[in-house]
Amino acid sequence: MEETLKIASKVADQAEVFFMEGSGTGLNMEDSKPTDVKGAIQAGYALRIIKDGKIGSSYTRNLIDREEFVKNALDSMVGQVKADFVFPEKRPITSISQYDKRIENIGFPELMDMCNEMMNFFEGKVQGQADCYSGAGISRRRVMNTSGADYQEKSTKFHLIPALIYPNTSTSIWRYFEANGPEKPTEKDLQEQLDLYTNSLPEIDIGSKKMKVMFMPGAFIGFEWRLNTGIHAKRFLNKTSPLADKVGQKVMSDKITIYNDPLDQSIPDACGFDDEGVPTKKLDIIKDGVFQTCMADLDYANKMKMEPTGTGFRYGMWGDEGITIPPAPYLKHLRVKPGDMSYNEMLATMDEGIAIFNVIGAHSGNLLNGDFSFGLNPGFYVKNGEIVGRVKDAMVAGNMYQLFSNVIGIENQNHKKNGIPLPCVLFDDVSISGK
Repeated sequence: MEETLKIASKVADQAEVFFMEGSGTGLNMEDSKPTDVKGAIQAGYALRIIKDGKIGSSYTRNLIDREEFVKNALDSMVGQVKADFVFPEKRPITSISQYDKRIENIGFPELMDMCNEMMNFFEGKVQGQADCYSGAGISRRRVMNTSGADYQEKSTKFHLIPALIYPNTSTSIWRYFEANGPEKPTEKDLQEQLDLYTNSLPEIDIGSKKMKVMFMPGAFIGFEWRLNTGIHAKRFLNKTSPLADKVGQKVMSDKITIYNDPLDQSIPDACGFDDEGVPTKKLDIIKDGVFQTCMADLDYANKMKMEPTGTGFRYGMWGDEGITIPPAPYLKHLRVKPGDMSYNEMLATMDEGIAIFNVIGAHSGNLLNGDFSFGLNPGFYVKNGEIVGRVKDAMVAGNMYQLFSNVIGIENQNHKKNGIPLPCVLFDDVSISGK
């Protein structure tokens, strides 16, 4: 990377080289039988150069031909894309330690043993099918530039996902267990999952009505996308976000506090710098219902005349290969502050309502405006404070900002959803459409 940066600095005013590498092992079991085993190693380099106020970029799998790599970035400048920002100088960053050596010894036999242990727990107790998805991996990032910044991190990740599928459907109740090392769920964790599955087996038609609705952590993905879209600095620059002129104003219930925390090392994927070499920090988005700030990468921070927020990541919603994606603002470490109600207390407030476990169509609707229309996958029917079944063929619709202004309560603890710790949130007067 040093040699590539040296070559690039001779033909450009500024240059940045980014490296990412990942290796992993995965095993899937369906109905207690292995159905997919996979191992992968991916690595790549991305180069960004700035010359005469214009930016060019290229990427490669290896650095065999550095001259060609740099030439490709120069050739891409034919697009005349403006870039008035400066790559950051080296600054102190928080040291992140998320490497667990035990991952080095995890292979297919170990993954199968752990999956089988969970499948044995569910054997004979599930009317449908029990599946298990598992994996372990090692990743590394490094970014360096001609301004003197040079940071690198290495981390590990392990996951186990038991899924209990309802009879004659593809809908399941799953739990996401993730850590930096091979941590297994407890028997109590598995029993809670089984109880939820068993209680929600009956299918119930409820028609269309407004009622209390609890969004569980797995159902939050649609709100993540809308929030990421709504607080992107680009939408503040062109004033298309509904939050564009509302900094310092109340936009949600005072029970809601939402923030981004890349430095939380209790969760895998913590990081001390973003993919542009900007030190990360805790970033308040909504505090006690009051909107605090938008998020910006180097480019939009310069255009907005603000400091970059340490949220510039090479991230694709649809699983795109990160090395090919230019950095852009993204809340990769989203958090919702827990409240003061227990899960059971929240259920007890519901004479009739829905607890939404997961959703279909999270990307549909007007993301920027906050509108949503999700299919429930599944939605649990709650009667007199207890889950007594699951709702058949139902949808929930509304506007995120209006919904989050009508909060009854927030759970007092977090649950991991794809690595993101989130509480359950209970809302009032939500539109549910069923048959």
